[in-house]
Amino acid sequence: MSKKEQSKKNTSSLNSTNQKEQETFENADITIEEIKKLLPANWTAHPAVDNPKRSIITIIILISAGIASAWYMNSLWWGIFAVGILFLGLSRYFLPTEYSIDMAGIRERFLGHERVSSWRSFGRAKRAGKFILLSPYEKPSILDRFRGWNIYVPDEKIADLIVSLVKMANSKS
Repeated sequence: MSKKEQSKKNTSSLNSTNQKEQETFENADITIEEIKKLLPANWTAHPAVDNPKRSIITIIILISAGIASAWYMNSLWWGIFAVGILFLGLSRYFLPTEYSIDMAGIRERFLGHERVSSWRSFGRAKRAGKFILLSPYEKPSILDRFRGWNIYVPDEKIADLIVSLVKMANSKS
């Protein structure tokens, strides 16, 4: 193969690579410059602090359930137990969760437990208000709520960034 033919082949290969990258970013909702500005991103999600009215109502319901349990069972311990169980069920709402994202993936830290995942492990990202569901499935599944990550993202730019990173990871495969 002559040097001219080899040069043409390398140029066409480079053009196809640039075209693939451009397609990747065309599929995303955010540009590469915006991604570079926003990454790495860290935030703490604490829905109870962000929604004080809803938090007060939730606490009233928790205490009411405890009082009702204590009265029905004729024991203060059952009331304390009921409040404890309900609080554990709502711990993601009442206690802070730390998140960190970069080009490689996402890290979540809650009550000393840390879980890390790459963007390629998620099939899709679905936004619902200030929450994002990162699902391991490309199509909606009944298992999404159990296998996926539900993330509270108070910032719109970070939410767009997460959705774009999942789209980019899926378009490269």
